Amino acid sequence: MSRLELLQYFPWFLIVVLLVVDLWATGHVLLFKRDTRAAIAWIGYIWFVPLIGSVLYFLLGINRIKRRARSLLLAKCISLASK
Repeated sequence: MSRLELLQYFPWFLIVVLLVVDLWATGHVLLFKRDTRAAIAWIGYIWFVPLIGSVLYFLLGINRIKRRARSLLLAKCISLASK
């Protein structure tokens, strides 16, 4: 296959990649967002602005501060229990 023949499949490859990323982001929203309104808003944004919506969700929509605090607390409890 020549490069020109491979380039004709590039749009389909891009569509499949975007679809997989959007499905993954939607699944993450459904599993981890507790506020229904926020989940609906994120899902709408992910599907109406395909690549940008998914990237923004993974940058801004996941609460990393709460997760970090929970992991630090768990590590502290484990270290105190082992003493």
